[in-house]
Amino acid sequence: MKNLSSLLLTCFLALQASAQAAAQPTPPAAPKPATAAVAPAPVTASVTAPGKPQLKAVADPKAIVTLAAKDAKLTAPMVLKDGVISQSENTGITMGGKAVFEFTVPKDGDYEVYGVVSAPDDDNNSFYVNVDTEPKEDPLMIWDMTLTPEFEEQVVNWRGEGAAGSDEFDPKIFKLTAGTHKLIFVGREPAKLKSVSIYPATAAAPAAPAAPAAPAATPAAAK
Repeated sequence: MKNLSSLLLTCFLALQASAQAAAQPTPPAAPKPATAAVAPAPVTASVTAPGKPQLKAVADPKAIVTLAAKDAKLTAPMVLKDGVISQSENTGITMGGKAVFEFTVPKDGDYEVYGVVSAPDDDNNSFYVNVDTEPKEDPLMIWDMTLTPEFEEQVVNWRGEGAAGSDEFDPKIFKLTAGTHKLIFVGREPAKLKSVSIYPATAAAPAAPAAPAAPAATPAAAK
């Protein structure tokens, strides 16, 4: 009888422990770490800096001919000093000194003239320029240079019907036949000229058309 009581007590305690274990809440499972979204690689756009194109570098970087200031035939008040051509006074087109360069091109075509110049301020930054005939005022054949206290190479332009800094012919294209020609500078202001070069004219590459915008997504039909 005693053994039976002990057995019943053991069974009772076992059932009670099992019931208590079942009543305990199950701990929630640890959340899985979130997967970070991978951002698409940025698209780098090709951007061309604004400003005047360096046309001679597009197709033909070689000059047909380069002439130093000492190669010019001068008329006063234009003078040569320390390898530089200039005049010391402001003059009109009829009173300016002259610097005449002779050069030869190998074939008929369009050409540009570049000069290595110094133009420190607005009162010292222009010549009259033409090829084969004297510069004139219609169109206004003034070469307005970008201001530069140091010598640098710049392309010849013509003011024409424009204004200083917004010239009508920029750069000025000269249509020349094969053979010998004369490049004529007439003094206007005390700008300085160290050398001149003749280059084949080249066209700037046209801007690429903008890509069309992607069409808007069509909303899915409701089920």
